Amino acid sequence: MFDNGDEPLKLDTVMRRRLVGGCVCCSLAAAIIPLVWRLETDYGLLLVSSSADPEVLALVLDSLRSRRIQITTVALIDGLTQTRHPHLAQKLAFYGDLPLVEPFDFGEAVRAVVRVPV
Repeated sequence: MFDNGDEPLKLDTVMRRRLVGGCVCCSLAAAIIPLVWRLETDYGLLLVSSSADPEVLALVLDSLRSRRIQITTVALIDGLTQTRHPHLAQKLAFYGDLPLVEPFDFGEAVRAVVRVPV
């Protein structure tokens, strides 16, 4: 997991790498590309800060998509963002592959993103 969130995500059982020194959609965009290409796992998680621009981040992630790498973005849109920043909520919903509006149904997100073989 690559963590560039506002606060470090606390998951004790998950190996993570904290990305500091900027935002993954801007100053760290060039750094995230080789990190993703070197992943040797089935799934990865990139947690981004609330200041990340959804449009720019979508361009960065699109550059990483390939036959080997499938990228699915989940946009978590909370009530506060909907109320105080409706334009941002609309951008998140537009650029996210799976926009989830609060109250979040994480089971739906997992089923949509992780396709478990039957």
